[in-house]
Amino acid sequence: GFTSATLAVSPFTLSRYADSLLTLTPASLPYAKKKSKSRRETLIIQKFNLAKKAKKSWASVRVNGRKMKVSSVKNSGANLRIRFKLVYGKWAQGNYTLVMSYKNKVNNAWETGAFTGDNIFTVY
Repeated sequence: GFTSATLAVSPFTLSRYADSLLTLTPASLPYAKKKSKSRRETLIIQKFNLAKKAKKSWASVRVNGRKMKVSSVKNSGANLRIRFKLVYGKWAQGNYTLVMSYKNKVNNAWETGAFTGDNIFTVY
């Protein structure tokens, strides 16, 4: 299933992204006893795009304060799709916050910012 989180836009992000919405699939995963337990996840940011030739190094994803490995960054219409490897082994049951920070080239200048989704991911 899909879940949508309330979006907190960092003060460095321009106000034109204030109506963007974060979506993570799936929204919840069972508790894992193995520390190395992981799976590929897709993060969708609606009404937000990076430059046409964006590289995956331009985006970084953190869940539970830990940096996750980004495998792809793609613009899909008006949305941005980020695939990353979520390593969640031995995480306590509860809700977790996701932070996606980025840099983007706009008119030969770099723009940086971050999106925060509170309680976007649950371990049950």
